[in-house]
Amino acid sequence: MKKVAVYGQSYSISAEKEIQILLEILEENNIVCFIESKFYDLLVEGDILNKKYPTFFSF
Repeated sequence: MKKVAVYGQSYSISAEKEIQILLEILEENNIVCFIESKFYDLLVEGDILNKKYPTFFSF
């Protein structure tokens, strides 16, 4: 099983679609995606995510 971690300090409105596409491609390829917790909160607030993802605080 492959895993990937995603981190971001912020994102622009124009990047929303790219973030969604990235997460969809990772899921299609059975890659588990962990999202840094503060970035995850930003994505949830922006209504970018269509499902829950595991989070992490540090690596």
